[in-house]
Amino acid sequence: MNIALFGPWGAGKSSFNELLKEELKVIDPKARHITFDAWKNAGEGFRTNFLSELARPISKPR
Repeated sequence: MNIALFGPWGAGKSSFNELLKEELKVIDPKARHITFDAWKNAGEGFRTNFLSELARPISKPR
């Protein structure tokens, strides 16, 4: 599942993301929550950055 959050600075996107992360832990401890900051990773190599960010938490043992 993919959820994209859009809104101005200070709208609560990060707070919502953290609440979602904690709720997912309760609902399904096996679920993976991955945050990708598109602004931080914009520009050249966007796809490579996306895949690298996605692979990092998936490859970590639980």
